[in-house]
Amino acid sequence: VVLETSVPGSYSVIARDTTGANCDVTENFEIIMQENPLVQIDIVGDGCGTSVQLNAEITNPAPGTNYSFLWNDGTVGGVNVLPAPTTGESIVYNRSVVVVNQQTGCEGNDGPVDVRTYLDYNVFLTSTIACDDGSPITLTANILNISASNIDTYDWTGPEPGLGNLNTQAVVVNNEGTYEVMTTWGVCLETASLNVARAPVTDANIDPLYQICSEPPANEVVILEPGNFVSYTLINETTGQIQIEIDPGVYELFEEGIYNGLGINSFGCDTADTFALEILCVPMVYAPTAFSPESTIPKNRSFSINGSYLGDKFQIIIFNRWGEPVFE
Repeated sequence: VVLETSVPGSYSVIARDTTGANCDVTENFEIIMQENPLVQIDIVGDGCGTSVQLNAEITNPAPGTNYSFLWNDGTVGGVNVLPAPTTGESIVYNRSVVVVNQQTGCEGNDGPVDVRTYLDYNVFLTSTIACDDGSPITLTANILNISASNIDTYDWTGPEPGLGNLNTQAVVVNNEGTYEVMTTWGVCLETASLNVARAPVTDANIDPLYQICSEPPANEVVILEPGNFVSYTLINETTGQIQIEIDPGVYELFEEGIYNGLGINSFGCDTADTFALEILCVPMVYAPTAFSPESTIPKNRSFSINGSYLGDKFQIIIFNRWGEPVFE
């Protein structure tokens, strides 16, 4: 005789004697239903550069009962540790567990659960050179250890209006102050900050126009000293020639042309200059202070005037000692 039931309680079975001897036999017994263990997997840790621990918890433990735990990766015991990656960028684990009551053989399970651990990453901010010339400044969130393409969000804060609406790796700002970016990758979060202060720009000691003359007593060359720069590049754009310093920070110029200069100061800020150099000689007149027709020196017997840089058209007036014109 087989009894199948799902109801616990007190039962009895009677074996009746069919021979007429009235030898019936009665057996009383109890059916006790053993509960399957109810199992819950608890996840401890976010997996951001660190391991995640899975704890298999029995929510209906029977007093004085021993349980065995077996995970689908072969791990034995109530704890399963999932390491963070040391190479690659992330690992996705799929874990489930079976729990067996050692006294009754009843079993329960939970899972599978998916858990992701992440390679530890960092972020730091850099900026283009911030100069006090009104030019925009680019701030960049640099990602270390992983590809920047993994980053889900960039949340910027700072003194620049509208900055919080941007979700980009780089932003362009104009205002000085402290800027911060908060990055997220999955459940992981990293922040970085940077104080932006504009550096001074150095003015150059350069005039817009220089004039020289190749004949003395005029200025035959221009001695140019642009100013206090770490480096200065000077090019005659008319001829394409790069000018070479004759001394540190000193240039000697003697060719006509339009010159472009670019100086960089100790802060990395640049100053651009453009000036012209032209050859323009002042007219010179050479005339004797006296002459005599009876002079023994032939060239002193007549009055003549010589000059240079007079051009094609000029006018000469000779005055006597009383200021009266005697020749024109």
